[in-house]
Amino acid sequence: MTLDEEPLETRIIEFAQLLLPVGLMTILLLINAVDTPLTPQTALRIPFFMMGVYYWALFHPPLIPGWAAFCAGIIIDLFTLAPLGLSAFILTGMQKLLITQRPYIINQPFWIIWLIFTILYTITIAFSSLFYDGMFFTVLTDLKITTTILINALAFPPVYYLLNLSYKVMIRPPPSPLERGRRRKLIVKKTRYKKGGLSV
Repeated sequence: MTLDEEPLETRIIEFAQLLLPVGLMTILLLINAVDTPLTPQTALRIPFFMMGVYYWALFHPPLIPGWAAFCAGIIIDLFTLAPLGLSAFILTGMQKLLITQRPYIINQPFWIIWLIFTILYTITIAFSSLFYDGMFFTVLTDLKITTTILINALAFPPVYYLLNLSYKVMIRPPPSPLERGRRRKLIVKKTRYKKGGLSV
């Protein structure tokens, strides 16, 4: 491999690293419209994509810019037949709020980050209840809704773990030309050793 080819290889590696978190967010967006026995109502589906927006707003805001969160919210509303623009308003509003507060949240322990998400999620459900029931405090008076919110919040840790894993892959620096050269030499040596062993 020539020196001119190495930057291209590095760009390919970086693109592949970026593809993992973007692909994961796309999957979260698609399954956000799936009903479960515990969340039959449109407004109470597990907020997978909201968890993703929450995570990236704290740890790497450029990955999901405001326009992307807005467009994703429109798609969610179309999938779930929710009032058009409701999810877009919620996602972009939450993202802007988190970006302004991220210096105070990002270094907190996980249970604090989880608690903040649960609080924000509860507020969004209370806000959504204005459109579905005409009452802002339905979330506080309906035991079923409150229980569902808590159950949905339990999905946050595994989603957080997957997003955090994709983030580590994304920020991992690609191997340098020297490292790649050493790996190739090691592979060649192992190949020759195996061939030599087979020929004996």
